[in-house]
Amino acid sequence: MTRLFLPKIILGLTALVVLSLCVSLPAAQADRGIIVPDPVRVEEPGQTAFIAFNGREEILLLGTDVKAARATAALQFTPFPSPPEAALAPEDAFARLQELLTAHHVFYWKKAKGAGSPEATLGEGEPVKVLSHQKLGLHDVTVVEVRDAARFAAWVQNYFRKQGWPVRALTAEEEAVVAGYCRRGLKYFVIDRVELKETLRSVPPLTFRFATPALYYPLKVTNLFGGEGEAQLVVCGEEHLFARLPAFLATTVPSGRWEESTRAAVAPRELARVAPGAAKLFAGEQELQAFRYRGKLSFRGDLWVDPAAPLLRVGGQACPEAVLHQEKGAWLVPARDVFAGLNAKVSWDAKRREVVAAASGLHSRVPKNSAANSVWEAIGATFESWAEEYLGKPVGHMIVNSPLEIRFPVDPRPVPVYDPAAKKTRTRPCYLAYVNGRRYVLYDPAAPGNRVAPRVVNGRFYLPAGVFADLLGAEVTWDNATGELRIDRLRFWQKA
Repeated sequence: MTRLFLPKIILGLTALVVLSLCVSLPAAQADRGIIVPDPVRVEEPGQTAFIAFNGREEILLLGTDVKAARATAALQFTPFPSPPEAALAPEDAFARLQELLTAHHVFYWKKAKGAGSPEATLGEGEPVKVLSHQKLGLHDVTVVEVRDAARFAAWVQNYFRKQGWPVRALTAEEEAVVAGYCRRGLKYFVIDRVELKETLRSVPPLTFRFATPALYYPLKVTNLFGGEGEAQLVVCGEEHLFARLPAFLATTVPSGRWEESTRAAVAPRELARVAPGAAKLFAGEQELQAFRYRGKLSFRGDLWVDPAAPLLRVGGQACPEAVLHQEKGAWLVPARDVFAGLNAKVSWDAKRREVVAAASGLHSRVPKNSAANSVWEAIGATFESWAEEYLGKPVGHMIVNSPLEIRFPVDPRPVPVYDPAAKKTRTRPCYLAYVNGRRYVLYDPAAPGNRVAPRVVNGRFYLPAGVFADLLGAEVTWDNATGELRIDRLRFWQKA
Protein backbone atom coordinates (compact mmCIF):
# COMPACT_ATOMS: atom_id res chain seq x y z
CA MET A 1 0.00 0.00 0.00
CA THR A 2 1.32 3.43 -0.90
CA ARG A 3 2.01 5.60 2.12
CA LEU A 4 1.63 9.35 2.50
CA PHE A 5 3.81 11.31 4.90
CA LEU A 6 2.41 14.64 6.11
CA PRO A 7 4.95 16.57 8.19
CA LYS A 8 3.68 19.59 10.11
CA ILE A 9 5.40 22.85 9.22
CA ILE A 10 5.17 26.56 10.02
CA LEU A 11 6.02 29.23 7.47
CA GLY A 12 6.93 32.49 9.17
CA LEU A 13 3.93 33.44 11.33
CA THR A 14 1.52 31.26 9.34
CA ALA A 15 0.75 27.81 10.71
CA LEU A 16 0.98 25.03 8.16
CA VAL A 17 -2.35 23.37 7.61
CA VAL A 18 -2.01 19.58 7.77
CA LEU A 19 -5.12 17.47 7.53
CA SER A 20 -5.71 13.79 8.21
CA LEU A 21 -5.96 11.45 5.22
CA CYS A 22 -8.67 8.95 4.48
CA VAL A 23 -7.24 6.23 2.26
CA SER A 24 -10.77 5.18 1.25
CA LEU A 25 -11.33 8.59 -0.37
CA PRO A 26 -10.28 8.36 -4.03
CA ALA A 27 -8.17 10.87 -5.82
CA ALA A 28 -8.77 13.83 -8.02
CA GLN A 29 -6.45 15.17 -10.64
CA ALA A 30 -5.23 18.74 -11.13
CA ASP A 31 -2.16 20.35 -12.57
CA ARG A 32 1.04 21.01 -10.62
CA GLY A 33 4.18 23.05 -10.86
CA ILE A 34 7.56 21.46 -10.25
CA ILE A 35 10.85 22.61 -8.73
CA VAL A 36 14.09 20.63 -9.12
CA PRO A 37 17.17 21.25 -6.96
CA ASP A 38 19.56 21.64 -9.93
CA PRO A 39 19.07 22.54 -13.61
CA VAL A 40 17.32 19.55 -15.21
CA ARG A 41 14.92 19.68 -18.14
CA VAL A 42 11.53 18.41 -16.92
CA GLU A 43 8.58 17.76 -19.23
CA GLU A 44 4.88 17.35 -18.44
CA PRO A 45 3.37 16.21 -21.75
CA GLY A 46 0.06 15.01 -20.30
CA GLN A 47 -2.39 15.69 -17.50
CA THR A 48 -5.87 14.33 -16.86
CA ALA A 49 -8.22 15.53 -14.15
CA PHE A 50 -11.58 14.50 -12.77
CA ILE A 51 -13.41 17.44 -11.19
CA ALA A 52 -16.64 17.14 -9.20
CA PHE A 53 -18.14 20.48 -8.11
CA ASN A 54 -21.45 21.23 -6.38
CA GLY A 55 -21.19 25.02 -6.02
CA ARG A 56 -19.63 24.89 -2.54
CA GLU A 57 -17.07 22.08 -2.55
CA GLU A 58 -14.84 20.45 -5.10
CA ILE A 59 -13.15 17.09 -5.34
CA LEU A 60 -10.16 17.00 -7.63
CA LEU A 61 -8.56 13.77 -8.87
CA LEU A 62 -5.00 14.73 -9.69
CA GLY A 63 -2.34 12.97 -11.68
CA THR A 64 0.22 14.03 -14.27
CA ASP A 65 2.73 12.46 -16.64
CA VAL A 66 6.29 13.69 -16.19
CA LYS A 67 9.81 12.84 -17.26
CA ALA A 68 13.24 14.43 -16.81
CA ALA A 69 16.42 14.61 -18.87
CA ARG A 70 18.02 12.49 -16.13
CA ALA A 71 16.92 10.87 -12.89
CA THR A 72 16.32 13.39 -10.11
CA ALA A 73 14.16 14.12 -7.09
CA ALA A 74 11.80 17.08 -7.32
CA LEU A 75 9.05 18.97 -5.50
CA GLN A 76 5.67 19.22 -7.17
CA PHE A 77 3.34 21.92 -5.88
CA THR A 78 -0.37 22.60 -6.44
CA PRO A 79 -2.09 25.83 -5.28
CA PHE A 80 -5.59 25.80 -3.75
CA PRO A 81 -8.11 28.47 -2.68
CA SER A 82 -8.70 26.81 0.73
CA PRO A 83 -7.01 24.15 2.88
CA PRO A 84 -7.47 20.84 1.02
CA GLU A 85 -7.99 17.40 2.49
CA ALA A 86 -5.63 15.04 0.69
CA ALA A 87 -6.09 11.30 0.20
CA LEU A 88 -4.79 8.51 -1.96
CA ALA A 89 -6.85 7.60 -4.98
CA PRO A 90 -7.68 3.97 -5.74
CA GLU A 91 -4.95 2.50 -7.91
CA ASP A 92 -7.47 1.92 -10.70
CA ALA A 93 -9.30 5.28 -10.31
CA PHE A 94 -8.66 6.32 -13.88
CA ALA A 95 -9.53 2.90 -15.23
CA ARG A 96 -12.89 3.26 -13.46
CA LEU A 97 -13.30 6.74 -14.90
CA GLN A 98 -12.60 5.31 -18.36
CA GLU A 99 -15.29 2.68 -17.79
CA LEU A 100 -17.78 5.38 -16.78
CA LEU A 101 -17.04 7.46 -19.90
CA THR A 102 -17.32 4.40 -22.13
CA ALA A 103 -20.56 3.22 -20.52
CA HIS A 104 -22.18 6.59 -21.22
CA HIS A 105 -20.76 6.81 -24.75
CA VAL A 106 -18.90 10.05 -24.07
CA PHE A 107 -16.75 11.01 -27.06
CA TYR A 108 -15.22 14.06 -28.74
CA TRP A 109 -16.80 15.35 -31.95
CA LYS A 110 -14.63 15.27 -35.01
CA LYS A 111 -14.91 17.28 -38.22
CA ALA A 112 -15.38 15.18 -41.34
CA LYS A 113 -14.61 16.85 -44.66
CA GLY A 114 -17.80 17.20 -46.66
CA ALA A 115 -17.58 16.61 -50.40
CA GLY A 116 -17.70 20.00 -52.05
CA SER A 117 -18.99 21.64 -48.91
CA PRO A 118 -17.26 24.81 -47.67
CA GLU A 119 -17.98 23.79 -44.09
CA ALA A 120 -17.05 20.56 -42.39
CA THR A 121 -19.77 18.44 -40.85
CA LEU A 122 -19.73 17.05 -37.35
CA GLY A 123 -19.51 13.33 -36.88
CA GLU A 124 -18.83 10.91 -34.04
CA GLY A 125 -15.16 11.09 -33.22
CA GLU A 126 -12.73 9.39 -30.90
CA PRO A 127 -13.78 8.32 -27.42
CA VAL A 128 -12.47 10.13 -24.35
CA LYS A 129 -9.34 8.32 -23.17
CA VAL A 130 -7.62 8.44 -19.81
CA LEU A 131 -3.95 7.62 -20.34
CA SER A 132 -1.79 5.95 -17.71
CA HIS A 133 1.89 5.06 -17.47
CA GLN A 134 4.12 3.40 -14.89
CA LYS A 135 3.57 4.65 -11.37
CA LEU A 136 6.24 6.49 -9.36
CA GLY A 137 7.31 5.75 -5.82
CA LEU A 138 6.17 6.99 -2.41
CA HIS A 139 4.32 10.27 -1.95
CA ASP A 140 5.76 12.69 0.59
CA VAL A 141 3.02 15.32 0.91
CA THR A 142 3.01 18.59 2.83
CA VAL A 143 0.21 21.18 2.86
CA VAL A 144 1.38 24.72 3.53
CA GLU A 145 -0.17 28.15 3.77
CA VAL A 146 2.02 30.75 2.08
CA ARG A 147 1.70 34.51 2.53
CA ASP A 148 4.24 35.54 -0.09
CA ALA A 149 6.72 34.14 -2.59
CA ALA A 150 9.74 35.01 -0.44
CA ARG A 151 8.61 32.74 2.39
CA PHE A 152 7.78 30.00 -0.10
CA ALA A 153 11.31 30.27 -1.54
CA ALA A 154 12.84 30.16 1.94
CA TRP A 155 10.87 27.02 2.79
CA VAL A 156 11.94 25.30 -0.45
CA GLN A 157 15.60 26.18 0.15
CA ASN A 158 15.41 24.84 3.70
CA TYR A 159 13.81 21.64 2.41
CA PHE A 160 16.58 21.21 -0.16
CA ARG A 161 19.18 21.76 2.55
CA LYS A 162 17.64 19.10 4.83
CA GLN A 163 17.51 16.61 1.94
CA GLY A 164 21.16 17.24 1.11
CA TRP A 165 20.20 18.63 -2.31
CA PRO A 166 21.94 21.56 -4.00
CA VAL A 167 20.39 24.74 -2.60
CA ARG A 168 19.37 27.38 -5.13
CA ALA A 169 17.14 30.43 -5.36
CA LEU A 170 13.85 30.24 -7.20
CA THR A 171 14.02 31.35 -10.81
CA ALA A 172 12.25 34.59 -11.71
CA GLU A 173 9.54 32.58 -13.47
CA GLU A 174 8.99 30.26 -10.50
CA GLU A 175 8.80 33.21 -8.11
CA ALA A 176 6.39 35.07 -10.40
CA VAL A 177 4.02 32.09 -10.58
CA VAL A 178 3.96 31.64 -6.79
CA ALA A 179 3.59 35.39 -6.19
CA GLY A 180 0.69 35.51 -8.65
CA TYR A 181 -1.21 32.84 -6.75
CA CYS A 182 -0.57 34.55 -3.42
CA ARG A 183 -1.86 37.88 -4.76
CA ARG A 184 -5.08 36.21 -5.88
CA GLY A 185 -5.65 34.65 -2.47
CA LEU A 186 -4.68 31.12 -3.55
CA LYS A 187 -2.26 30.72 -0.68
CA TYR A 188 -2.60 27.02 0.18
CA PHE A 189 -0.01 24.81 -1.51
CA VAL A 190 0.22 21.02 -1.55
CA ILE A 191 3.90 20.11 -1.91
CA ASP A 192 4.80 16.57 -2.94
CA ARG A 193 8.26 15.04 -3.30
CA VAL A 194 8.54 12.77 -6.34
CA GLU A 195 11.30 10.81 -8.05
CA LEU A 196 11.63 11.53 -11.77
CA LYS A 197 13.14 9.27 -14.40
CA GLU A 198 14.15 9.65 -18.01
CA THR A 199 11.13 7.58 -19.12
CA LEU A 200 7.60 9.03 -19.12
CA ARG A 201 5.71 7.95 -16.01
CA SER A 202 2.46 8.86 -14.28
CA VAL A 203 2.52 10.37 -10.83
CA PRO A 204 0.15 8.23 -8.72
CA PRO A 205 -3.13 10.13 -8.47
CA LEU A 206 -4.23 11.88 -5.31
CA THR A 207 -7.63 13.20 -4.27
CA PHE A 208 -8.10 16.71 -2.87
CA ARG A 209 -11.34 17.95 -1.35
CA PHE A 210 -11.65 21.66 -0.61
CA ALA A 211 -14.19 24.44 -0.16
CA THR A 212 -14.55 26.84 -3.10
CA PRO A 213 -17.31 29.08 -4.48
CA ALA A 214 -16.13 28.37 -8.03
CA LEU A 215 -15.00 25.41 -10.07
CA TYR A 216 -11.22 25.65 -9.89
CA TYR A 217 -8.39 24.03 -11.83
CA PRO A 218 -4.79 25.34 -11.72
CA LEU A 219 -3.36 25.64 -15.22
CA LYS A 220 -0.85 28.46 -15.00
CA VAL A 221 1.65 26.41 -12.98
CA THR A 222 2.10 24.31 -16.12
CA ASN A 223 3.89 27.28 -17.71
CA LEU A 224 6.96 26.30 -15.69
CA PHE A 225 7.32 23.24 -17.93
CA GLY A 226 6.90 24.95 -21.29
CA GLY A 227 6.87 22.94 -24.49
CA GLU A 228 3.75 21.27 -25.80
CA GLY A 229 1.38 18.77 -24.28
CA GLU A 230 -2.19 17.72 -23.64
CA ALA A 231 -4.61 18.58 -20.85
CA GLN A 232 -7.91 16.79 -20.36
CA LEU A 233 -10.56 17.70 -17.80
CA VAL A 234 -13.52 15.44 -17.00
CA VAL A 235 -16.04 17.63 -15.18
CA CYS A 236 -19.11 16.63 -13.18
CA GLY A 237 -21.64 19.18 -11.93
CA GLU A 238 -25.06 20.76 -12.43
CA GLU A 239 -26.28 21.48 -15.95
CA HIS A 240 -26.06 25.29 -15.76
CA LEU A 241 -22.32 25.02 -15.04
CA PHE A 242 -21.66 23.70 -18.55
CA ALA A 243 -23.34 26.69 -20.18
CA ARG A 244 -20.40 28.77 -18.93
CA LEU A 245 -17.45 26.37 -19.01
CA PRO A 246 -16.50 26.69 -22.71
CA ALA A 247 -16.29 30.49 -22.55
CA PHE A 248 -14.15 30.40 -19.42
CA LEU A 249 -11.87 27.69 -20.83
CA ALA A 250 -11.33 29.82 -23.95
CA THR A 251 -9.79 32.57 -21.81
CA THR A 252 -7.08 30.24 -20.47
CA VAL A 253 -5.27 29.71 -23.76
CA PRO A 254 -3.64 32.37 -25.98
CA SER A 255 -4.31 30.34 -29.13
CA GLY A 256 -5.97 27.10 -30.11
CA ARG A 257 -9.08 25.88 -28.40
CA TRP A 258 -10.50 23.31 -26.01
CA GLU A 259 -12.38 20.43 -27.60
CA GLU A 260 -15.72 19.47 -26.06
CA SER A 261 -17.06 15.95 -25.71
CA THR A 262 -20.65 14.85 -25.68
CA ARG A 263 -22.38 15.14 -22.32
CA ALA A 264 -24.09 12.47 -20.22
CA ALA A 265 -26.18 12.30 -17.05
CA VAL A 266 -24.67 10.20 -14.27
CA ALA A 267 -25.97 9.08 -10.89
CA PRO A 268 -24.06 9.64 -7.64
CA ARG A 269 -23.63 5.89 -7.19
CA GLU A 270 -21.72 5.79 -10.49
CA LEU A 271 -19.38 8.53 -9.31
CA ALA A 272 -18.72 6.54 -6.13
CA ARG A 273 -16.73 4.04 -8.18
CA VAL A 274 -14.34 6.77 -9.31
CA ALA A 275 -14.30 8.92 -6.19
CA PRO A 276 -16.54 7.91 -3.26
CA GLY A 277 -16.37 11.43 -1.84
CA ALA A 278 -17.75 12.80 -5.12
CA ALA A 279 -20.99 10.86 -4.65
CA LYS A 280 -21.58 12.64 -1.36
CA LEU A 281 -21.40 16.04 -3.05
CA PHE A 282 -24.61 15.44 -4.99
CA ALA A 283 -28.19 14.47 -4.17
CA GLY A 284 -29.27 13.52 -7.68
CA GLU A 285 -28.12 13.05 -11.26
CA GLN A 286 -25.38 15.34 -12.53
CA GLU A 287 -23.90 16.14 -15.93
CA LEU A 288 -20.55 14.68 -17.03
CA GLN A 289 -18.46 16.14 -19.87
CA ALA A 290 -14.81 16.12 -20.96
CA PHE A 291 -12.70 18.95 -22.35
CA ARG A 292 -9.34 18.57 -24.06
CA TYR A 293 -6.57 20.96 -25.06
CA ARG A 294 -3.56 20.12 -27.22
CA GLY A 295 -0.83 22.63 -27.87
CA LYS A 296 1.67 24.92 -26.18
CA LEU A 297 1.74 24.71 -22.39
CA SER A 298 1.52 28.47 -21.97
CA PHE A 299 -1.73 29.27 -20.21
CA ARG A 300 -3.04 32.80 -19.66
CA GLY A 301 -4.71 31.89 -16.39
CA ASP A 302 -6.37 29.22 -14.29
CA LEU A 303 -9.88 27.90 -14.70
CA TRP A 304 -12.19 29.68 -12.24
CA VAL A 305 -15.92 29.37 -12.96
CA ASP A 306 -18.34 30.83 -10.42
CA PRO A 307 -21.84 29.75 -11.54
CA ALA A 308 -23.44 32.22 -9.13
CA ALA A 309 -21.54 35.29 -10.39
CA PRO A 310 -23.19 37.48 -13.07
CA LEU A 311 -21.85 36.92 -16.58
CA LEU A 312 -21.47 39.69 -19.16
CA ARG A 313 -22.38 38.82 -22.76
CA VAL A 314 -21.74 41.41 -25.49
CA GLY A 315 -23.15 40.83 -28.96
CA GLY A 316 -23.80 37.21 -28.06
CA GLN A 317 -20.19 36.58 -26.95
CA ALA A 318 -19.45 35.79 -23.31
CA CYS A 319 -16.91 37.95 -21.46
CA PRO A 320 -15.96 35.58 -18.62
CA GLU A 321 -13.12 37.75 -17.32
CA ALA A 322 -15.37 40.79 -16.84
CA VAL A 323 -16.26 41.41 -13.19
CA LEU A 324 -19.64 43.13 -12.77
CA HIS A 325 -20.85 45.30 -9.89
CA GLN A 326 -24.38 46.25 -8.91
CA GLU A 327 -25.42 49.42 -7.10
CA LYS A 328 -28.88 50.94 -6.58
CA GLY A 329 -30.34 48.40 -8.96
CA ALA A 330 -27.96 49.41 -11.77
CA TRP A 331 -25.17 47.30 -13.27
CA LEU A 332 -21.67 48.71 -13.61
CA VAL A 333 -19.70 47.09 -16.43
CA PRO A 334 -16.00 47.37 -17.39
CA ALA A 335 -15.90 49.72 -20.39
CA ARG A 336 -12.92 47.98 -22.02
CA ASP A 337 -14.66 44.59 -22.14
CA VAL A 338 -17.83 46.02 -23.66
CA PHE A 339 -16.11 48.09 -26.34
CA ALA A 340 -13.68 45.27 -27.17
CA GLY A 341 -16.69 42.97 -27.60
CA LEU A 342 -18.11 45.54 -30.05
CA ASN A 343 -14.90 45.52 -32.12
CA ALA A 344 -13.80 48.96 -30.98
CA LYS A 345 -10.19 49.73 -30.10
CA VAL A 346 -9.76 50.85 -26.51
CA SER A 347 -6.83 52.89 -25.20
CA TRP A 348 -5.88 55.05 -22.23
CA ASP A 349 -4.92 58.72 -22.57
CA ALA A 350 -2.80 59.19 -19.45
CA LYS A 351 -2.32 62.93 -19.97
CA ARG A 352 -6.04 63.66 -20.10
CA ARG A 353 -7.05 60.75 -17.85
CA GLU A 354 -9.53 59.54 -20.45
CA VAL A 355 -10.59 56.10 -21.70
CA VAL A 356 -10.78 56.26 -25.51
CA ALA A 357 -12.92 53.97 -27.69
CA ALA A 358 -12.25 54.27 -31.43
CA ALA A 359 -13.81 52.58 -34.47
CA SER A 360 -14.33 53.22 -38.16
CA GLY A 361 -18.07 53.58 -37.73
CA LEU A 362 -21.23 52.71 -35.84
CA HIS A 363 -24.41 50.94 -36.82
CA SER A 364 -27.18 50.95 -34.21
CA ARG A 365 -30.80 51.73 -33.54
CA VAL A 366 -31.68 54.49 -31.13
CA PRO A 367 -34.92 55.91 -29.65
CA LYS A 368 -36.19 58.85 -31.66
CA ASN A 369 -35.73 62.21 -29.92
CA SER A 370 -33.48 60.71 -27.26
CA ALA A 371 -31.09 62.98 -25.38
CA ALA A 372 -28.18 61.61 -27.42
CA ASN A 373 -29.71 62.29 -30.87
CA SER A 374 -28.35 65.84 -31.03
CA VAL A 375 -24.85 64.58 -30.34
CA TRP A 376 -24.97 62.09 -33.21
CA GLU A 377 -26.59 64.55 -35.60
CA ALA A 378 -23.84 67.04 -34.83
CA ILE A 379 -21.15 64.61 -36.00
CA GLY A 380 -22.99 63.70 -39.21
CA ALA A 381 -24.91 60.55 -38.31
CA THR A 382 -27.70 59.55 -40.70
CA PHE A 383 -31.09 58.39 -39.45
CA GLU A 384 -33.85 56.34 -41.01
CA SER A 385 -37.10 56.37 -39.02
CA TRP A 386 -38.71 53.04 -38.29
CA ALA A 387 -42.32 52.44 -37.29
CA GLU A 388 -41.44 49.86 -34.66
CA GLU A 389 -41.09 50.71 -31.00
CA TYR A 390 -38.35 49.82 -28.58
CA LEU A 391 -39.05 50.10 -24.86
CA GLY A 392 -42.24 51.98 -25.73
CA LYS A 393 -40.54 54.61 -27.90
CA PRO A 394 -40.28 54.98 -31.69
CA VAL A 395 -36.81 54.06 -32.87
CA GLY A 396 -34.60 55.01 -35.77
CA HIS A 397 -31.82 53.29 -37.69
CA MET A 398 -28.60 55.23 -37.13
CA ILE A 399 -25.39 54.97 -39.16
CA VAL A 400 -22.09 56.77 -38.57
CA ASN A 401 -19.77 56.21 -41.53
CA SER A 402 -16.97 58.51 -40.46
CA PRO A 403 -14.26 57.44 -37.97
CA LEU A 404 -15.69 57.46 -34.47
CA GLU A 405 -13.95 58.38 -31.22
CA ILE A 406 -15.66 58.41 -27.83
CA ARG A 407 -13.71 59.75 -24.86
CA PHE A 408 -14.69 59.08 -21.26
CA PRO A 409 -12.93 61.21 -18.62
CA VAL A 410 -12.56 59.05 -15.51
CA ASP A 411 -12.97 62.13 -13.25
CA PRO A 412 -15.98 64.50 -13.09
CA ARG A 413 -15.59 67.83 -14.88
CA PRO A 414 -17.29 71.20 -14.26
CA VAL A 415 -20.38 71.80 -16.39
CA PRO A 416 -22.42 75.07 -16.47
CA VAL A 417 -26.10 74.26 -15.71
CA TYR A 418 -28.93 76.78 -15.65
CA ASP A 419 -30.80 76.93 -12.32
CA PRO A 420 -34.37 78.14 -13.05
CA ALA A 421 -35.10 78.82 -9.36
CA ALA A 422 -32.14 81.17 -9.02
CA LYS A 423 -32.39 82.33 -12.63
CA LYS A 424 -28.68 81.96 -13.06
CA THR A 425 -26.15 79.50 -14.39
CA ARG A 426 -24.23 77.42 -11.88
CA THR A 427 -21.29 75.10 -12.35
CA ARG A 428 -21.33 71.59 -10.95
CA PRO A 429 -19.14 68.49 -11.51
CA CYS A 430 -20.59 65.91 -13.92
CA TYR A 431 -19.33 62.76 -15.61
CA LEU A 432 -19.07 63.29 -19.36
CA ALA A 433 -18.48 61.58 -22.68
CA TYR A 434 -17.11 63.28 -25.79
CA VAL A 435 -18.34 61.83 -29.10
CA ASN A 436 -15.97 63.12 -31.78
CA GLY A 437 -15.51 66.17 -29.58
CA ARG A 438 -19.24 66.71 -28.81
CA ARG A 439 -20.04 66.67 -25.11
CA TYR A 440 -22.66 64.35 -23.63
CA VAL A 441 -23.55 64.33 -19.91
CA LEU A 442 -23.43 60.78 -18.58
CA TYR A 443 -24.17 61.59 -14.95
CA ASP A 444 -25.37 64.78 -13.26
CA PRO A 445 -25.48 64.37 -9.45
CA ALA A 446 -28.18 67.06 -9.11
CA ALA A 447 -30.45 65.80 -11.90
CA PRO A 448 -33.73 64.17 -10.82
CA GLY A 449 -33.70 60.37 -11.05
CA ASN A 450 -29.97 60.31 -11.69
CA ARG A 451 -28.24 56.97 -12.06
CA VAL A 452 -25.05 55.50 -10.70
CA ALA A 453 -21.89 57.43 -11.58
CA PRO A 454 -19.02 55.92 -13.59
CA ARG A 455 -16.03 54.94 -11.50
CA VAL A 456 -12.65 53.23 -11.39
CA VAL A 457 -12.60 49.84 -9.61
CA ASN A 458 -9.28 48.04 -9.12
CA GLY A 459 -7.70 50.08 -11.90
CA ARG A 460 -10.52 49.48 -14.40
CA PHE A 461 -13.03 52.06 -15.65
CA TYR A 462 -16.67 51.09 -15.15
CA LEU A 463 -19.74 52.57 -16.83
CA PRO A 464 -23.39 52.03 -15.92
CA ALA A 465 -24.80 49.54 -18.43
CA GLY A 466 -27.60 52.02 -19.16
CA VAL A 467 -25.06 54.36 -20.80
CA PHE A 468 -24.75 51.93 -23.71
CA ALA A 469 -28.53 52.06 -24.17
CA ASP A 470 -28.92 55.84 -23.82
CA LEU A 471 -25.84 56.95 -25.72
CA LEU A 472 -25.33 54.15 -28.25
CA GLY A 473 -28.77 52.61 -28.64
CA ALA A 474 -27.79 49.18 -27.33
CA GLU A 475 -30.31 46.75 -25.94
CA VAL A 476 -29.35 46.01 -22.34
CA THR A 477 -31.17 43.12 -20.66
CA TRP A 478 -30.75 40.96 -17.57
CA ASP A 479 -31.59 37.24 -17.81
CA ASN A 480 -32.37 36.08 -14.31
CA ALA A 481 -32.58 32.41 -15.35
CA THR A 482 -28.98 32.31 -16.60
CA GLY A 483 -27.52 35.13 -14.50
CA GLU A 484 -26.39 37.01 -17.62
CA LEU A 485 -26.26 40.71 -18.41
CA ARG A 486 -26.58 41.11 -22.18
CA ILE A 487 -25.65 44.07 -24.35
CA ASP A 488 -26.96 43.55 -27.89
CA ARG A 489 -28.25 45.18 -31.10
CA LEU A 490 -25.24 47.44 -31.43
CA ARG A 491 -22.40 47.14 -33.89
CA PHE A 492 -19.07 48.89 -34.19
CA TRP A 493 -16.93 48.00 -37.17
CA GLN A 494 -13.45 48.42 -38.51
CA LYS A 495 -13.03 49.11 -42.24
CA ALA A 496 -11.01 46.55 -44.14
